[in-house]
Amino acid sequence: MFNVPDDVTFPNPLEQAFASGNGTLDRTNLGNIYHTSAVYTDKVDGLNYFAAAGWSRTAPNGQDEVGNGLLTSWWDKDYQAAKDGYSAYAGVRYDLADLGLKLGLEYNYGSKNWIAFTPGNDDLYASKLAVRGHVGEAYMIWSIPGGEKISKFADAFIRLGYQHYLYNYTGSGFWLGEPQDIDDLKTDPLTAQFYTPVDSMDQVYLTFEATF
Repeated sequence: MFNVPDDVTFPNPLEQAFASGNGTLDRTNLGNIYHTSAVYTDKVDGLNYFAAAGWSRTAPNGQDEVGNGLLTSWWDKDYQAAKDGYSAYAGVRYDLADLGLKLGLEYNYGSKNWIAFTPGNDDLYASKLAVRGHVGEAYMIWSIPGGEKISKFADAFIRLGYQHYLYNYTGSGFWLGEPQDIDDLKTDPLTAQFYTPVDSMDQVYLTFEATF
């Protein structure tokens, strides 16, 4: 895992402030991340349900020029210590086949050091499965009839949903820097963040999706 993407230049504020070095953040290999997950799913008549769990573990080998490492920062005494994170994810959905409706509820939790590999998520604001905290979601899906006339693989539906995010720690979905307790940010100036972190968030979404 690297601190910056390849062929992308980020400024180094320390070098720029002291007019030293090349003024940019050099790309550094910070170590490895191990990740695994398991999922169980089943169905009873119209009731679908699943439960999933994830585990991540860092194996850091150093820090970059500004002191960031895998879930570590420059003030950490042992910046090469491995850190474990975990997540839990569960949901139920009831299908009303006669009406073409599907009603679902989902919940997921991520621990302080949880790192999710979800850069390609389709959540509107931020990946809910990467959250270091809690997310609850309720949704309704209405299948639009007539897709089978186009192709046996065709499907079209409208999805209406609501999500509530409750963050416990900073850096959700990111592997650089030590996660900080959201509540501590209000009282400890040493935990100040470059961007103002979000402690909770709500969003309502409406999507139209089609496959053929």
